[in-house]
Amino acid sequence: MDTENIHITINLDALLGELQHSLQFTINLVAFSLQTEHSTIQDELRLPIENITTIFSKRLQWSNEEASEYQRIWVLTNGLRDIVEGVNLFIESAHKVLSVWSLIDRQNVGEQLNSVIWQKEMQGTAFHRLGLPDKLEHLYKEHNISLDKDLARHLLSINTARNCLVHRRGIVSNRDTNIDGMLCVEWRKLHTFLKDEDGEHELIFGKRLEKESTLCARVVDDKKIFAVGEQLTFTVQEFSDVTWGLFAFGSNLVQEISARGINKGFIKPNPEAAQPDNQADG
Repeated sequence: MDTENIHITINLDALLGELQHSLQFTINLVAFSLQTEHSTIQDELRLPIENITTIFSKRLQWSNEEASEYQRIWVLTNGLRDIVEGVNLFIESAHKVLSVWSLIDRQNVGEQLNSVIWQKEMQGTAFHRLGLPDKLEHLYKEHNISLDKDLARHLLSINTARNCLVHRRGIVSNRDTNIDGMLCVEWRKLHTFLKDEDGEHELIFGKRLEKESTLCARVVDDKKIFAVGEQLTFTVQEFSDVTWGLFAFGSNLVQEISARGINKGFIKPNPEAAQPDNQADG
């Protein structure tokens, strides 16, 4: 029987770069939209087209202040939805890497691979159709990927908020609750602060420092709790912090994949670097 060799190059730095690009794309859109939120309504709100615009209700009219607030909420909630979608796609890419390594495992024990096996391993589980909780469970059970439990819990809580925003317009329902009948959204953030002889102080750019201070940073976990019937809302700072937390999750996943690759012999550790060389041929 004729056989062919398939050479696949896996670059884990590029995998994490996929997540970085996705998060930055959404951040740029949110930042640009918020920079224009204080535009003044000249006459009435109309789509910027040189044609007839359909108006469905004359009763829905906003002041400049109302329009600005609605825009801010809309931009941030849609931004949150998009960054979660970006993480979802990133996890699917990570699954492809792990599936390739599973095929190599099977080949190394003497199994003859063919297109049917390839198709079943890469797409047979319909991984992309799974919900986010099931995707994480699949990575653990099928590929032995043990993620940071706190970061995984944070991601699932953010995904619950995303589902509430998409399916219930951000109004918390009983199906969204995850702790004591309420929705608790959690994330990990990078907290920066100043420290002087009197202790720790909030970092405020532009504020004059009265005493010699040291700029410090620490990683902390944060959360926001919503009751049933409450509207999901996030500040710009919270959106920024959530985004950082999702990147922390992505970094953890890539580290776990890298460690598994080294353990299996798919990745050769770089003795000159603290972190392993994240490139492998298979």
